[in-house]
Amino acid sequence: MKIRILLFLSSLFFIACNFCDEENKETAPPVENTPKYIIKAANMQFISIGSDSILIANQSDPSKAEEFELIDVGNGKSGFISSTERLVSANFTNNDMVDVIRTKVGDWEQFEIIYLDSTRVNIKACNGKFLSADLASEQVKIIANRDVASLWEVFEMIKK
Repeated sequence: MKIRILLFLSSLFFIACNFCDEENKETAPPVENTPKYIIKAANMQFISIGSDSILIANQSDPSKAEEFELIDVGNGKSGFISSTERLVSANFTNNDMVDVIRTKVGDWEQFEIIYLDSTRVNIKACNGKFLSADLASEQVKIIANRDVASLWEVFEMIKK
């Protein structure tokens, strides 16, 4: 008889706990939207996506800048999703160009963001190299090949 009573009480406890869990699930607060940013390079131009899907710092008008969602990919790393729903990637098979062609997070889509102040950052790719606005390229392409962060490796992330 004692076993039956214990089983009955255990069942009631289990039902009560599940009811509370279901109730909490319904009242959980909604998840906030991921913040979006436009990014200004050291040449004082905003980043956009070129016709070849390479990031370039060529827009003086912030309304024409590419918008990026900043996501946490774990291990202190971040990822950037473009408005084309493609991930920013340090493409080491294409002269270290930074492009937006991939849809899944791999090593090349993980970046360490080093804050210099509330908006200015250095961005380090998975190969340990810093992103830079390459003034030697005709379109000021964004590349991931600098050993040291200096003036051209500073970006300003402006929240939208």
